[in-house]
Amino acid sequence: MKLRVRRDYRENLKMALDTLRQHKLRSFLTMLGVIIGTMTIIAIASILVGLNRQITEEIQSFGTNTVFFSRIGSGIRFNGLTKEERMRKHLIFDDAVAIKENCPSVKNVAPSIFPFEEGRDDQIFSARYKDAEVNGIDFRGTVPEFISVYSNAVLKEGRFFTEAENEHRSEVVVIGEDIAKTFFPHEDPLGKEIIVQNHPFRVIGVFERAKGFSGGNEDRRVAIPRLTFHKI
Repeated sequence: MKLRVRRDYRENLKMALDTLRQHKLRSFLTMLGVIIGTMTIIAIASILVGLNRQITEEIQSFGTNTVFFSRIGSGIRFNGLTKEERMRKHLIFDDAVAIKENCPSVKNVAPSIFPFEEGRDDQIFSARYKDAEVNGIDFRGTVPEFISVYSNAVLKEGRFFTEAENEHRSEVVVIGEDIAKTFFPHEDPLGKEIIVQNHPFRVIGVFERAKGFSGGNEDRRVAIPRLTFHKI
């Protein structure tokens, strides 16, 4: 019985090899299809693993215990604001204060204001130093607590502005790493004066390069004190 099985196995193998030799092109195409299919599956799996890792890093970069509130959702709009969105009340600084004072589970609050006209996504803001210019900056006014609330806001150089600088409406700024490298490739950015939306600001700090998908935009971040923002 064992001899018969071994003989059948050898005969089948011999027939398979003979078939491959007689139909070389078909055999080659079959093998090529199997190889391409396997490589495609491996490539797709690698892309999905990488994408999953990037999404995880993006979420973690914002902080697992950080919540963002906005009156109008972000993203590209083709038809403007809806009626329901236009009817929403504006968020004001007192809302942030109320959250901090009345929500024991909230450790800190960092409101930010932006120079955007609601419902428009075609506005571009810029910063300039001598002959160099960076467009598409993330320009905001915020409070000193920003650096502790926003886990993706890590300082590489210098410092963040203080509450005293906010109260005195000081014209100081903390910039992203891309802006620092563009304006000051061979010099110390701290203490230099840059122009943001036609207003001069003294650089006091540089953000470390952000992680995740948002890194590109975060590296063009330009943060100034909230009350300074109101002043200009």
